[in-house]
Amino acid sequence: MLTSPTPGSILPGSSATFTWTADSNATEYKLRLGSEPDNTGNLGVFTVGRATADLVSVHATGLPVNGEIVYANLTFVISGFAYTTRYAYVAAYRGSSSAPAVEALSCASASFTGLGTDLCTVKLAAAAGKGGLTVGLGSSNEMAAVPPSVRVPAGAKSAVFKANISAVFKEQTAILMATDGKSAKTFTVKLNAGRSVLELDASSLAFGGVALNSPSTQSIRLTSTGRDALIIDSVKLTERQFAVSGAKFPMTLDPGKSAMLDVEFDPATTGAASGALAIASNSVTGSPIVVRLSGIGDKIGYVVTLSWESPRESGVPIAGYRVYRAIRGSSAYRLLNPAVNVETSYVDETVRSDSEYEYFIETVDSSGVSSAPSKVLAIAVP
Repeated sequence: MLTSPTPGSILPGSSATFTWTADSNATEYKLRLGSEPDNTGNLGVFTVGRATADLVSVHATGLPVNGEIVYANLTFVISGFAYTTRYAYVAAYRGSSSAPAVEALSCASASFTGLGTDLCTVKLAAAAGKGGLTVGLGSSNEMAAVPPSVRVPAGAKSAVFKANISAVFKEQTAILMATDGKSAKTFTVKLNAGRSVLELDASSLAFGGVALNSPSTQSIRLTSTGRDALIIDSVKLTERQFAVSGAKFPMTLDPGKSAMLDVEFDPATTGAASGALAIASNSVTGSPIVVRLSGIGDKIGYVVTLSWESPRESGVPIAGYRVYRAIRGSSAYRLLNPAVNVETSYVDETVRSDSEYEYFIETVDSSGVSSAPSKVLAIAVP
């Protein structure tokens, strides 16, 4: 009969010494430990020969510590026959419902510069039981982001998770934490200030409508804002209707220096176009940095040329003319020439195809006083 541990008691932990009373007629003893009543010995099989003492003992390890039932099957071999006595008792660690505690938290690197990923490991004091164990995670600094939890698989004593590190521009620390709900372990990661940093004054360029064969250009300012020189290796475009100019690569920018990059949209077909400009560099903010590009190819560009006669009778000298335009049917007229037009003609180069406009003219005297509007002229652009 098993004398220790007492059948039905709680095991002391993941290991235990099993003791029973020897039988002077027994030539062999076999102890099977398993997680099912029909014991297969999946937790351990121990064989002991004829005993010379009153008590027989074996030491078993790797026992569950999550409150699961462990079945013990003890066999005596007497005169060639096996006699079995079966006992059941509850095995638990730190109480019948205790889960294994978090023992340690560590990461591959305790110091990080720039953008990257740190691999971290949660270690338990004992193997997780059936169903595994969820360990809560946290970070004191959003620049070192971790998932809300990590799962330690059943039978395992550790699990790995990723801490996603963002580039910082001044030195700081992040304290990572793993907890089982009762105790917690921490690991400190030092976040070093980035040395080479690329900043752009725009993350996207929208060209709007551009007439075919009439390219339009916009610019992006590239600035080195880190401690060390910034090396811009190359720029690449994903759409042929866009092109870059104004800078040659590779390019080195010392801290505080800037360069202008011109981006041209020259539509070859009508309709919407989109693309991306990828800027590769040694910036700690990551490489490449992507600028989104968009534009619309319009039909062949048109201009509207207006001409008129100067008033024949005027009480004061005429200094010039103001030209106003509105979409046909709208009363929202817009002044096209902030500076007074001294000629009796004007070329409107900002019209769009498939549109209708209305124009009127006002004269301006030497005192800056405007006359009443002229008659409205309607123009349809093909």
